[in-house]
Amino acid sequence: MLTFAELEFLFQSEPAWPERRAALNGEPPDSQQVLAAGAMSLIVRGLANLSPDGDIVTGDAFLDLVKGLTRCRCPVGISMILGDNVAPGVYCVDVIRGTRTLVTIEAPGLALFRGRPPVRPVVDEAMGLVGEAAAVDGGTVVLKAIGALGLSFRHRGDVWELGDQSRDAEDLDTYFQPSDESAVMAAARRYLTEHLAYAISEVD
Repeated sequence: MLTFAELEFLFQSEPAWPERRAALNGEPPDSQQVLAAGAMSLIVRGLANLSPDGDIVTGDAFLDLVKGLTRCRCPVGISMILGDNVAPGVYCVDVIRGTRTLVTIEAPGLALFRGRPPVRPVVDEAMGLVGEAAAVDGGTVVLKAIGALGLSFRHRGDVWELGDQSRDAEDLDTYFQPSDESAVMAAARRYLTEHLAYAISEVD
């Protein structure tokens, strides 16, 4: 579990971080004090140490897990919305290192990083995450690859609706069109297959 202040310190020189931060509904830091607080927090929690030269260093295994978020070519957000509550999640595949990471927001300002063992095909694993999100009755599930249009669906009981990407997503009455569970899951699989294509042959 990491705070956004800690993430700001770790990713301050990563060009991909602003996009990844936005995918997690994070806000840019308003001062350098946020980075300093993040660095101090990492040290106090034993996640980083001061070198003899005064540099702040972290363990390779820890850094590899965390940097799966920025090293991934195309993270896919898999989020669930229920009323005013939003549960953002980002699924990342680092094909260079053969790692997979799921990042979820467990509480405001707190991100949980979980390594995923590569025992299932990438799309099948991502579909498992979609299924978990879809298990919440009355919720809306949003799939959103970095730099691409998103795919949304919702259901209440046996009534399923799929977002029409050709319509205005802010006009919910027309954006969501009647569908069924089979068609919704097929659309989700197509979306994931398209945006995780870079990882399928290299990792699976």
